[in-house]
Formats: sequence, structure tokens, C-alpha cells
Amino acid sequence: MVANIRTEVAAWRDSGYAGASDTSRALLNWWFETEHLVKRVWEHKQDVVAGFTRTYHVHNLVYLEQHEDMHQAIQREKNIKKWSRAWKIELIEKTNSAWQDLWSGIC
Repeated sequence: MVANIRTEVAAWRDSGYAGASDTSRALLNWWFETEHLVKRVWEHKQDVVAGFTRTYHVHNLVYLEQHEDMHQAIQREKNIKKWSRAWKIELIEKTNSAWQDLWSGIC
């Protein structure tokens, strides 16, 4: 997933994604859904919106997935938020074992 995702993501409308703090994987349990992935991740990286991501410096995009529509993305987000921490880590590490920031690949 890490390699050359820019062109594929450009066409995405309904997406789910996960963030991690700059210094640690400890704060990865933050899952989002959006219709505008690039815009929303940029806002997190720039601390534009007050909240969890600004408070805990969650600036790295470590996981993303595409959905058919926003309802599906919202349901997936709700389901993942119920998962154990270990399952979330496993999901991320299946496609991004090094926990690279995927931002440069989507913008």
C-alpha cells in the first residue's frame, strides 16, 4: 500500500484512515472517516482543528482504506473503534509494518 498510492487515492471519495502520534505508536487508537482524505489529513497535520489530534500530536497517516459510500465508511469506523488495540495494530502492520507516514503518497 505504501508504494505509489497517490494516483489511486486521488479518486477516492469515501475513506477511512488511522493516525498515530509523531513520537509513539501509543496513540494510534484514533480512527476517522472522511469524504476529503487529503484535505482532512492536512488539517490534522497542521493542527487546524482543536481536539484529540492536536492535543496528542497525531500527525502521521499510517493506514487508509476506500469504501463504496460514506455509510459504509462510517460503519467500518464504528466497528474498528470497538476492536482491541492488538487487532488495530495488526490491521495497520499488514500494509504498513514500518508505520511510515503515508502523507507524501497521497498529496
